Amino acid sequence: MALMIAIGDLQKYAGPDQRVTATAGILDTDPQSAEVDGIRHPNWVGVWRTDGLKKEDQDTAIIVADPDRDHQALIDRREDAGYDRESEVLSWLVSGEDSDPKQSAGNNEMVRLYAVDNLPVGVSPDAVDVYAERVRVMGDSSVGGAALKGHYAYWVSDEGTKAKMNIGDVYAGKNPDKNDPSDGGYFKYLTAQRNDFTQIFADYDQVAPDEIFKMMTGSQASLLDMGVPEGYSDASSAMDVLRHDITTYSSSLLVNVAEGGLKKDLTAYLESSGTVPTLGTMPGVSDELGLIGHVDKRETIGPKYGALRSWYALKEDVSGGLGSRSVSMTTPNVMPGGPAIYHSGGVDPTKFTKQPIHPVLKEAVYYVSHAYDSNPTSRKVYEFIYPRVVLWNPYNVTLNADEMYVLMDMRLTLYVKYRFRDSSGAWIEKSFDTWLAFGGLNANTRAFTIPATSFKPGEALVFTAMPTGSMLKGKAVPFSDPRSNLRGNRLSASHAPSELHCFYNEKGTLPVGTDMSSVSLRYGGIFWNGTKPTQSVYLFGANEGGTPTVNNLGTSAFPTLQQIHLDNYSRENNGRWLPTYYPYSTYDLDELLSGGVSPDTLNAFGLRFRHIYESHSNRANGVLLDEPWYSAPIIHNNIRAGRVHRWSRDNFFGQRYAGGAVDANYSGPAAHLYSYGPLAQCRQWPEWNDSEVAPHFNDGRYRSAVFTDSSFGGSSHVYPLFDLPHKDVPLFSLASLQHVQLTPYLWHPSYAIGNSFAPPYNDLGVTAQSWNEERDEWGDKLRQLQPGVNDFVHQLNSSNDNTQVYDLSYEVNHSIWDKFFLSSIPRNKSHHGWGGGNEWSEDVPIPNSRYHVVSSYSDAGSYDELTDYHKSAKGLIVDGALNVNSTSVLAWESFLRAFNGIGAPVRSGPEGSSDGHSFSRFMLPESRDVIPADISESGLWGGYRRLSDDDIRRLAEEIVIDVKKRGPFISMADFVNRRLLQTETSFRHPEIAYAGALQSAINRAGLNDALQGDPASEFTMPDPDKAKTYQYGAEYWGGPIRTPKPQQYDTFEYQPKSGSKLTISEAAGASGYLMQGDILQKVGAALSARSDTFVVRAYGDSVDARGQVLARAWCEAVVQRTVEPIHPDQDSAGLNPVKGDSRDLGRRFKVISFRWLTSDEV
Repeated sequence: MALMIAIGDLQKYAGPDQRVTATAGILDTDPQSAEVDGIRHPNWVGVWRTDGLKKEDQDTAIIVADPDRDHQALIDRREDAGYDRESEVLSWLVSGEDSDPKQSAGNNEMVRLYAVDNLPVGVSPDAVDVYAERVRVMGDSSVGGAALKGHYAYWVSDEGTKAKMNIGDVYAGKNPDKNDPSDGGYFKYLTAQRNDFTQIFADYDQVAPDEIFKMMTGSQASLLDMGVPEGYSDASSAMDVLRHDITTYSSSLLVNVAEGGLKKDLTAYLESSGTVPTLGTMPGVSDELGLIGHVDKRETIGPKYGALRSWYALKEDVSGGLGSRSVSMTTPNVMPGGPAIYHSGGVDPTKFTKQPIHPVLKEAVYYVSHAYDSNPTSRKVYEFIYPRVVLWNPYNVTLNADEMYVLMDMRLTLYVKYRFRDSSGAWIEKSFDTWLAFGGLNANTRAFTIPATSFKPGEALVFTAMPTGSMLKGKAVPFSDPRSNLRGNRLSASHAPSELHCFYNEKGTLPVGTDMSSVSLRYGGIFWNGTKPTQSVYLFGANEGGTPTVNNLGTSAFPTLQQIHLDNYSRENNGRWLPTYYPYSTYDLDELLSGGVSPDTLNAFGLRFRHIYESHSNRANGVLLDEPWYSAPIIHNNIRAGRVHRWSRDNFFGQRYAGGAVDANYSGPAAHLYSYGPLAQCRQWPEWNDSEVAPHFNDGRYRSAVFTDSSFGGSSHVYPLFDLPHKDVPLFSLASLQHVQLTPYLWHPSYAIGNSFAPPYNDLGVTAQSWNEERDEWGDKLRQLQPGVNDFVHQLNSSNDNTQVYDLSYEVNHSIWDKFFLSSIPRNKSHHGWGGGNEWSEDVPIPNSRYHVVSSYSDAGSYDELTDYHKSAKGLIVDGALNVNSTSVLAWESFLRAFNGIGAPVRSGPEGSSDGHSFSRFMLPESRDVIPADISESGLWGGYRRLSDDDIRRLAEEIVIDVKKRGPFISMADFVNRRLLQTETSFRHPEIAYAGALQSAINRAGLNDALQGDPASEFTMPDPDKAKTYQYGAEYWGGPIRTPKPQQYDTFEYQPKSGSKLTISEAAGASGYLMQGDILQKVGAALSARSDTFVVRAYGDSVDARGQVLARAWCEAVVQRTVEPIHPDQDSAGLNPVKGDSRDLGRRFKVISFRWLTSDEV
């Protein structure tokens, strides 16, 4: 009877999909301590709803679109609804009507259902023993009165919160082989195919996989030669003590815990032609469909499913073996453009369904110098242009780039004034100005051609003027009018910048009779029309061949790859004057070109990535010395962004210099130069051959660093960040999609999926503002950017009132982590798993071998079922998925040890050690494992992280702390995401608002601490207590008129608008910096938000008239939830249960094992 009641409660409370389970230990009142505090029965199991609070209607939802923001942002009602996780428990799966895990049963007698005698030293009985209330059974009052007839008791154990031991390694003896990536070795390297227990049973990894699979119960552990843990007599006695951490029963269904129903196989869509049809009332998916659900105003410029499929399809475009893969450049979908209006055809945010694969602009600047020919018969004045462009391949494969074109569109008039004595001795000043003002393209437009180039993985190449043809003094190439001969201005990465090759223009002549000994020079200038772009850089590609001119850049033949705008836009200003500047020396032609004179550093115009260690000029030469130079570009910004411009909550500020107060040669107005996001301008650029910019020679080309100045790099340094899929290796985890670029906007993170860093541009408690709120901010702070004349910059008028700035990671994670899984099932019937037929062979493991074909219905293993978007989950079950609500350190540790002893192949140098646990973001990292201590280490940017046994243990401990702080998680997305929370509220653990649970655990475990340190004293930033008065985007200069938010180097206390604080490295996101997404990429496919396997222990007795026990019995049953709906919903083709009425009991539980117990076994 007790067993029947227990199974009935399981069906009632845990049968529906929209339920999660956890042990009472999750309510620990002191998560930081090793013991469970405040809980008397930590191993009791509770059930919580995910579709609303306890007493609400079904599908009310807990994380909802905020009605106060017109349903255009997500909020979490657990903050505002007085959420109390203890009172929200639907039921504790234990006998007794009002069972409370915090207390004993009071006057009711408790029955022991599990206990272990002779516990090892240090193990508390409270952590092992389980008691349940003994419930009275009364006789029928109509037959002899309601006399006591006996008692019953039961306790349900949650097997999904434990690490499953009997999962053998189906790929035993195989290691990842870059020459044969499909043989299985890579499969176990890329996803958690097993658990590892060698930290307890030293010889566990020596047991043959077939023997592991044969283990049916924990008591059989002694039959396997796994070793005996210290303090135990044999393996079976250890298993008895570890009953709440290790199991031999656990299988999970692939269900959508958040919304109910079976998960969809995203592999089926990725392998499709771009459309999956609906099935009954269940929607399909298409490339143009918005990826973000649950919130309004994302459908037009929000991420699309097509971005995922486009990235996945690149597996067919990548050529070569794994060790030498390459891909050709692809251009994005762009807005309509036309001749002479190059800036109108930028990346189309409404059709971002095609993954752009091209080099990224790291730097684009040109220096300008002038010289005169002192030969009296010539007297020519020359302008010399020294362009430097750094293009970076951010991908972990060789990138074969087509010819590209860089336009440095600095719309200024550069005043060049030569002063001299004429033949009469009178002082004369003559202008040799360069006009680049707002009014159109002209012969001076700074446009250059980058030849077709093959970029090695992660390589950043430095392009400077290519020496060619007849050159002035063997150094200067005539500058070609880009309206007719853009290819005449060619740059090269194969010629040393130190040779000072450049381009030149003849600007006129000095008068006859000029006293050449009296010639001097001064500069000035003005940027025209501050209401429109005046400081922009564009990168264009080539689609259809033909002859490029600056007039047809931005057309379909030469589409825009990146457009970057550096202007302020917060104030109308028709004429922004540059300071007057007197160079220290005035050169004649021979002195400049033949004397090795570097170009002028104050006459340089362009942009670059900010440096982790920013230049002294930028940090120290500003008026206030307090500009907020901090930037963590990879996690806070989309470093591949095609559309780069200011936004309403950027970290914008002006670089205002002191002028004559510092240097008498520099006077007049301060420079109108601006920086925001990961970008920087410079008032004084480094000397041309300074170590800050001097490149490193490698294999015939010149390389640069990417996130630091060049002095921190080296000839072997590369900076790969994003991987591309391989046609012979399936995707296993949704976190593999962290490599996809989801939008073209700068303010979104580079790694969106699987990570959840709090963005500095949003309030912590909400994912976005409403469109009206955001548009008001645009109008208030960027009122000169918003008008339609600049729509080609911001595309606000094409957004269909869509919000632009939102927490992309949170919203995408919320939309996909419970809806989808990746089956990894091959579509090619020639695969040996299909054997050319229509049934998956039971002798062949699915590439993700934790996925097993269900044998309970006839079509489970058929090709049509297993490869179907809607139906695949019906035919699969997950072996030993770990419930993210687990509070067992040992379970998490064994789960994370899945990669123990697996060697990691690398592209170059010695292969990584097989000791420890590899967590590489890449299939094939550039170099071996590293624990980076400094940003200059090549391994930080090209290597990967290998964790030690101690690291894994510490990480597991910290994960459990976070589970107790945040849990129970109501979905997988809830586990992946940070908590939407305003920290000024009284929530018990406000720090959970800053990152997802795994990232918080990584941070507290100190796994990236080697990158932290004290900043150099000369860059010590202001008192953080003053930061509250600082305002980004101040009216004229864009700041800093007040003390900025505190900035540091490797660590910082970053305070976004919401007032949050978070310590994090500026190198966060480098391949050697461990992120949550890196862990989830490896283990995410084996995690679940709920459990589906339970073990019921039941007790019953009968008593005589005096209440004396006549007989008692114990039994144990393993109960498995199945995919079978008790009441199928025919609108979902019978795949899912009905919802919303009394028949809503979910999916059927079945007893898969039963045995009687003796008193010695309890």
